[in-house]
Amino acid sequence: MCLKLATLDGKRIAYCDSTQFLIQARSPQGRYKTKYEVIGNFGQAILLYNGLNIGHGYTKRLLMPADIQNPIIAKVKS
Repeated sequence: MCLKLATLDGKRIAYCDSTQFLIQARSPQGRYKTKYEVIGNFGQAILLYNGLNIGHGYTKRLLMPADIQNPIIAKVKS
């Protein structure tokens, strides 16, 4: 098992090669829908999250479902 550490906005994230990252978007009236899924590559997950354009009133978030206490790593509302 390979444990990797990263920091995003002052928040420390520990992950490994099998950790799942989800990039999701939500419309103002709807539910979150997964746009991208990345396994084990936190850098790629950040690139996809930052590159996801959302319209007015939409919300996007980056999740790590393995973290049961706080799965939301980043969240932005336009």
